[in-house]
Amino acid sequence: MLALLDKFTRQALAVTVSLKMGADDVLETLFPLLFKVQVPKIYPVR
Repeated sequence: MLALLDKFTRQALAVTVSLKMGADDVLETLFPLLFKVQVPKIYPVR
């Protein structure tokens, strides 16, 4: 299971469920998010 969450908005960006996941499966989930999700201009510093 791969769950990607936006820490700031707490929105689930992607959830992928599979018995076995390889690197190709992870990249298949991450790649579309590069174009869909906007990167914030200010990063919080802790």
